[in-house]
Amino acid sequence: MEAICAVAGEQPVVASDVGLSQMWTANYLPFSGPRQYITSGGLGTMGYALPAAMGAAFGNPDRTIFAINGDGAFQMNCQELATCSQYRIPVKCIILNNGKLGMVRQFQRVFLGSRYASTCLGRTVDFCTVAKGFGVPGIKVGTLDELRDGLKKALEIPGPVVLDVAIHPDTYSFPMVPPGKDSTAMIFDADEWEG
Repeated sequence: MEAICAVAGEQPVVASDVGLSQMWTANYLPFSGPRQYITSGGLGTMGYALPAAMGAAFGNPDRTIFAINGDGAFQMNCQELATCSQYRIPVKCIILNNGKLGMVRQFQRVFLGSRYASTCLGRTVDFCTVAKGFGVPGIKVGTLDELRDGLKKALEIPGPVVLDVAIHPDTYSFPMVPPGKDSTAMIFDADEWEG
């Protein structure tokens, strides 16, 4: 989020998917004005970020537009890259790629004693190749320096761009409120929950 701030200018419009990418965006990306952050809130609509960002691009042709996605959520609507490519919609898609359904995995880690099921996506999808198949440039990112350079390069490219950003599979978002509890029961670490 700091790297995005460093290159995005004054008032980018940011759409986020659900899960960890949504939590990180909401918690760590500073917004300086209204209508700058587009999210589905708690509705859990995986795949929301890209089409929301596309709409924002039409409504804000003079602003930088980002779609911040998890790798699982991006796979729900990546076909929208075809529309972005055809109409040169300048959405910069940032895929936070942990090879997992990250938020579900976090809940399994914290509340289910690390009993994981159906959350491992692997790193088998090459999102840069997927983007290229739709006629959209892709940039693979593995380090923080590559992220800064990749973001700068993405902003120089007219039209849509996909950044595939590798992150550690066990990077979580805290604080979190346990299911069925109120905010006074908030936890701040994966090992804090005593269920």
